[in-house]
Amino acid sequence: AQVHISVYPIPASEKVRFKWQGYNFLSLELYNIAGVKVLKKQIFSEMDVPLTSLTKGTYLFRLSNENHTLYSGKLIKK
Repeated sequence: AQVHISVYPIPASEKVRFKWQGYNFLSLELYNIAGVKVLKKQIFSEMDVPLTSLTKGTYLFRLSNENHTLYSGKLIKK
């Protein structure tokens, strides 16, 4: 089943939020453009994910549930 996930704001500066329905929580993995994992966290829908420790740039993310990727995309930290 396709999960509709919203990501906002983009570009993000201090925090980002992911919004979805149908799952209590998902695992978020964030990678820098070189493919190095910089964050792994269990998140709830609409929870603030702080980005203050990350440098400016483009990041790839993956949201998964029990090792099944439900959604992946990119976000920009400004």
